Amino acid sequence: MYYILSIITYVFALLSSPFSVTLPAMLFLYDYCRKPDINFLSVLKKRFLYYIPYVLLSVSQSVIIMKVVSVGRGAAVKGHYHNNPLFTLAAMLSAFYGYIKNLLLPLWLNNWYVENASFTLCNYKIAFAVITILALVVVVLVRLRSGKKLALFCLAWFFITLLPVSNIIPISTKIADRYLYLPAVGLFLWFSLILYSLTNTLFPKKGKTLITFTIVAFLVSSLSYLSMQRNKVWANTITLWSDSISKQANNRTAHLNLGQALSEQGKLSEAMIHFREALRLSPNYAEAHNNLGSALAQQGKLELAVPHFYTALKILPDFAEAHNNLAVALARQGRLEEAAKHYSEAARLYPDSAEVHNNLAVALVGLGRVDEAVPRYFRAVELKPDYAEAYNNLGNALAQQGKLDQAIAYYSKALEIKPNYAKAHNNLGVAWARLREFDKAIARFNKALQLQPDYAQARNNLDIALQDQARIVEQLDSNSKP
Repeated sequence: MYYILSIITYVFALLSSPFSVTLPAMLFLYDYCRKPDINFLSVLKKRFLYYIPYVLLSVSQSVIIMKVVSVGRGAAVKGHYHNNPLFTLAAMLSAFYGYIKNLLLPLWLNNWYVENASFTLCNYKIAFAVITILALVVVVLVRLRSGKKLALFCLAWFFITLLPVSNIIPISTKIADRYLYLPAVGLFLWFSLILYSLTNTLFPKKGKTLITFTIVAFLVSSLSYLSMQRNKVWANTITLWSDSISKQANNRTAHLNLGQALSEQGKLSEAMIHFREALRLSPNYAEAHNNLGSALAQQGKLELAVPHFYTALKILPDFAEAHNNLAVALARQGRLEEAAKHYSEAARLYPDSAEVHNNLAVALVGLGRVDEAVPRYFRAVELKPDYAEAYNNLGNALAQQGKLDQAIAYYSKALEIKPNYAKAHNNLGVAWARLREFDKAIARFNKALQLQPDYAQARNNLDIALQDQARIVEQLDSNSKP
């Protein structure tokens, strides 16, 4: 019963974290280390059948994860540094140095690490990692010869649970603090055993408890303080990426993301400083070209923005966001044919984006291709049912086709979603006026002006509606005379 329950909970663990695929190896490690006189073969002979379900589940989940993370432009699985596994190995040895440093003295934690691959023992990080690993192997072998397996258990825990992110299969993020959550347990356990052993040896009679408590209290209070300080770094996106840059100024990703955060706050000049720095560090950084282009476009500098979008697409031809941003800039320049081409490409690459379909439809309407635009608007509101702007635009397109009743329905839907939408009130007023429903039209024009007093088009439409209403009344009066 407990065995079946264990397998069921393991399924849930696999669905929760990719690190769970290491459980079969950890089970074998535990069975081997729990008694000093057990050898590998005896464990396998005795427990082999019990391991099979765990191994099958682990392998299946590993295959599924690999398929999921290997597709798309943002795929997590990447190639080796310089297409050479040795350079990836060098990067992972440097990462090992960073992990040990941060575990011993967590003062340089970073949201995003930059690791430059260079395969040479002259690199102090690689030299430290190689020497440390060899030393740990020696310690384990010496302890095993004495029949003591605790060191093996603790160190194997660290390395086994680190395997999913060890870049045997290269992944996009080579080093991250979160990768240590589970592996660090093994090293903490080993540290606790060493501390216990040392206090027993150095203070066999008196003071052992006090010394141990003092050390633990110091560590807990120090690490708690550092955790609170680290929480301040994670207060918001700007503090997070600013901290990352302060620790690694050559961090292109940090510059890009800090620039994006500043841009979202409207601080475009500051944002562009970081986008340009990201490009200085990495001239072929497509995302930085795209973001810099977006910031320039927001400042109205379209002639400077457009080349950055083209450069981004030259680097990454299937960059949907860059296609969309380029199309927006081209449309603002009146280059609707080119804009429609890039909107179409963005829609192909990102078919579930309501905004892209809406923008493409707007460009098609501008080119007089209303019949092609209408299905795009319908797709936009299908993808995003609360998209008031798309409903309004759909109403405009249907009105151009002479389908005023349908247009009125979609203008009304836009106002149901966004009651203070002045443009939709104005457009609905125009539709009612075309149907000679002047009272309804005038009410909508007045509402649009109430919401936006400087709305010149609504003011003009109101004047025309009042004049037309008066003219019809006058005609009716003249026709009613004897």
